[in-house]
Amino acid sequence: MTIHFGDSTSIDSGGSLGKVLQVVSVTKTDTASNSTAANAIWNYDDSSLKVSITPASTSNKIFVSGVINVGLSHANGRAFMFLYKNGAVSANIGDADGSRTRATAGFLVTSVMEAYQLPFQYLDTPSNTNAHTYNIALRTGQTSTNTLYINRPHDQGNNQQHAYFASTITAIEVAA
Repeated sequence: MTIHFGDSTSIDSGGSLGKVLQVVSVTKTDTASNSTAANAIWNYDDSSLKVSITPASTSNKIFVSGVINVGLSHANGRAFMFLYKNGAVSANIGDADGSRTRATAGFLVTSVMEAYQLPFQYLDTPSNTNAHTYNIALRTGQTSTNTLYINRPHDQGNNQQHAYFASTITAIEVAA
């Protein structure tokens, strides 16, 4: 049997095909914030939300998944998330179309009392045995400076109606 991947590659099944070889995961349970200028990207390069994985073979795939909880200081504003690979935007972004933002995920803030979950999945084909790092970056869609938050909303009242969250990134090497 032949398995075809979305990146136009394929492999014949058998042996250790599809076997999970290693799993690397991080979970951030504290919060972070950044005052971000219009159209500026906040590359969250902290080890608390970054994974590094080294494939055992050039033919293996890396499945990256996670969920990031994001808040914004501007109601009715937009925010975007980007999956970074080795310090740059990965291929896991939307197609170019005019001047629209190409992002991994995004949301419209309806309330500064809420944080928004941004789930993502990406099948990477590194084609080498070098270490690869994956982390996220955030950007507002506003024309002025706004504060972006990880794992909390902008409004953080100290009562049971408000919550802090956890964000996770996981990288899984799969034999191919």
